[in-house]
Amino acid sequence: MVAVPRTPEQRTTADRLVELGLGRSPAPAEATPDRLREAVRDAGGAPRAADVIEARLAPAAATGAC
Repeated sequence: MVAVPRTPEQRTTADRLVELGLGRSPAPAEATPDRLREAVRDAGGAPRAADVIEARLAPAAATGAC
């Protein structure tokens, strides 16, 4: 995931996203189309996003919690 925060609340969420290793958060001033494409590619794109979601859901699915 790539987050470009515009408010303090979004900055908190973006920082957590980066902390968890789930994405990137370029500064708004650096969020050019080329840099956003690069950030998505570096984050692993859609295949990586699907893998992360499946990994997070797997423990819940194993216990019947979802």
